[in-house]
Amino acid sequence: MAEQGPDMVQVTFEIPDHLLGDFYIAVGATLNRAKPDTEDEPASPVDWGTAPSELEFEPAREVWRKFSPRAQAVFSLLIDNPGIAMTGEDIASKLDIPNGKRGVAGIVAWPARHCADAGRAPLFRYEDADGGYWMDPDTADLFARVRHAARPRPRPAS
Repeated sequence: MAEQGPDMVQVTFEIPDHLLGDFYIAVGATLNRAKPDTEDEPASPVDWGTAPSELEFEPAREVWRKFSPRAQAVFSLLIDNPGIAMTGEDIASKLDIPNGKRGVAGIVAWPARHCADAGRAPLFRYEDADGGYWMDPDTADLFARVRHAARPRPRPAS
């Protein structure tokens, strides 16, 4: 078992499957609020796609580069299907993610925290009770441009 910091405690418990995605989002938000804050009131997270795209591109690029390759694959699937809800099981099946919907919930947990660190809401939406994960069209458009800009360019032949 990994050694934990002096102020960390390992907690293990069970929660209903349909609450797993919300649980990870809530834990990420709670951990983000636990960081020392110099302001009295933390600002509410801002949704992606609500400001002019030239102002959002750089913050979006910064969070995108923090995502694991597997998280980028999950979000690429949502980017390519804006507004279409997909269950965690569907995403896991399409991307060969182990542990099904639980694996997907674990994959999107850190990106949600990275977004919170940037003062932003998660780039995906989640609705339990068979609703699944989706990305609104404005957010999908922004992150499609970020994804395109982040792709390696082929080098010219020497």
